[in-house]
Amino acid sequence: MSKVWVRTAFAAVLGSASMLATSAPVVDLTGWTFGSGNSVNVTSPTYSGQVGGFKGSLSGFGAPFDSASFQTYCVELTQEFSFGALMTGYSIVTPTQYNTTYGEWATPVTTGNRIGQLITYVDEHPSAVTNAAQSTSLQLAIWNSIYDTDNTLSGGTFRDTTTYATYANTLLVDSLSTVSDLNVYVLANASSQDFLVTTPVPEPETFGLTAVGLAGIGFLARRRRTLNGA
Repeated sequence: MSKVWVRTAFAAVLGSASMLATSAPVVDLTGWTFGSGNSVNVTSPTYSGQVGGFKGSLSGFGAPFDSASFQTYCVELTQEFSFGALMTGYSIVTPTQYNTTYGEWATPVTTGNRIGQLITYVDEHPSAVTNAAQSTSLQLAIWNSIYDTDNTLSGGTFRDTTTYATYANTLLVDSLSTVSDLNVYVLANASSQDFLVTTPVPEPETFGLTAVGLAGIGFLARRRRTLNGA
C-alpha cells in the first residue's frame, strides 16, 4: 500500500472538503486490491461476507481527489456496491460533515483521527499490509474504529470471530502511538456503500517556505516603491 489512497495528489485540501466537481463525479471500483477478499463474521452491526481493500478510479471530483489508481476500504456495513459499475451520486466530505448528514460516527473527529493513525501506520510500515489476509484485517480494524472504541475485535460491541481478527487487533494496538499525517474524508452516497479517501497533511516546512516567499515578495514591493520615490 502506498502513501496516499488518492494516488496522484500530494496536495492537501485547504478549507471545505466539499469540492466543486469539474464534471459529473464517477466512482469505478474494478476489483480487490490484493486479488481477493476473505470471509468475516462480525456483529453489531451484523455482517458475514467477503472483506478487503478495493481498487479503481475516481473522476470528476477535482484536485486532489481524482485518480486513475484509487485504493480504498469500506466505511459502513449496511449497504453494498458492485465491481465494474460506474457509480454516481457520491460526494467527498469530512467526518464531521458525514456525521451531520448520516449520523453514523458518534465522535467524527476522534474516529477520523483513529483511521488516520491506522493508515499512516500502514504507510510507514510497508510490510504491514501486503496480501489479501492482511487487507481483510485492516478493514476489520477500520470498522472497529468506526463502530467501537476498545481497539479489539474480541471485546466491546463490535466483534469478529474469524482468524483475521488477531492481526486486526495487532494493527489497532501498534498504531495507537502513531501520529496521523493524513486528512481523512468519506466518499459518501445515501444509497450505496461509502468509502474512505485520504490526502496527506502538508509538511510544516511547506507553510514555512510559502511564508518566506510571501515575505520576499513584500520586501521587493517595498524596495520598488523606495526606488521609485514612494
